[in-house]
Amino acid sequence: MRIKLDKTWIGWCLIALFLMISSFLFGVSVTQKINFDPIEQTKINVSNLLDYPKAAEFKNMEYFYNKKTPNGGELGYICGEVFTFNRDILPDGFKRFIVKVYTPPKGLILLSFPIIEDAEDALLSEKIDSIWMMLCHN
Repeated sequence: MRIKLDKTWIGWCLIALFLMISSFLFGVSVTQKINFDPIEQTKINVSNLLDYPKAAEFKNMEYFYNKKTPNGGELGYICGEVFTFNRDILPDGFKRFIVKVYTPPKGLILLSFPIIEDAEDALLSEKIDSIWMMLCHN
């Protein structure tokens, strides 16, 4: 059994192949890696977990280097304090928080979910002192 291919079908296949390759190359040239400041992104991430994110006030934020990873990346922690309000809109004071930061040799910086003192998870709140002493000092 022979399949008969006419010139029109081959022409359409070539055009489709050309368009796919052109689209791929255009996409690669337009795509940018977003370069963000980890400290500023941490403020956004922590604020989003609070009852009143717009009222968040930050102080003593600092990045603490931890170690180099086997693949050449860098692991560290952003530690700081955020002023919070409770659900009754009463001031709750400054609460400590910790965010793990991984910076790969190439690629985007990754931030962990923030751990906030006196948050919903009571286990983490009890351990915050030991975690703070271990990770938030040089």
